[in-house]
Amino acid sequence: MASLRHGFEEPGDVQDIRLVVDTIPTLAWSAGPDGSADFFNQRWLDYTGLSAKQALGSGWEVAIHPDDLPRILETFREALNSVKPYEVEGRFRRFDGEFRWFLFRGSPLRDRSGKVAKWYGTNTDLEERKRAEDALRKHFNNSGAIEEIKSSSTKSLRATMAFWGRETPSIESGWSVVAGSRSLLALKCLCSQTFRTIRANVAVSQTLGQELSKLALRHLFS
Repeated sequence: MASLRHGFEEPGDVQDIRLVVDTIPTLAWSAGPDGSADFFNQRWLDYTGLSAKQALGSGWEVAIHPDDLPRILETFREALNSVKPYEVEGRFRRFDGEFRWFLFRGSPLRDRSGKVAKWYGTNTDLEERKRAEDALRKHFNNSGAIEEIKSSSTKSLRATMAFWGRETPSIESGWSVVAGSRSLLALKCLCSQTFRTIRANVAVSQTLGQELSKLALRHLFS
């Protein structure tokens, strides 16, 4: 029996792919050529607390932060007009009312004639990255860490050149190399940890995109 839980009727041969889309740990959706939403996977519905009926069409807009909604809609309209993939960041409301930063991505799928048949997209959580960026920014602003790192890096470079150059190396220059390198290493570790989660989420989104494409192509060319 067909189901409307996600927003559209599901023939039996589509249900297996829908289960894959529901299982992948990201929020996914699709829309018609005009941008009107017609599908949300279960994770999207669970995250927002909205039903498919509430979210269909333009109903999903209620889950976007009011300050970010105009910018997100403008980006989406530009993508619809240019028929090109898009991405934009904004705050997305969770079922409990908390807004978290997300990356909204969408891409068009064309039919045999070259016309847009569907838009497919994902919403990827960026909250941890944003918090890490804010923490780094506050640390830099409060302690002058940027200038400290720049100064330390410059001293390290000079000491390295002297240490390995023609000048006679000294104990002090050797310690400058070590200190400067440690500062740079600490910053590198912070940045690596900051973007590790988003890289993993983007990889998941790419996998989901492949599965959605299989679903769309099956309908277009069947």
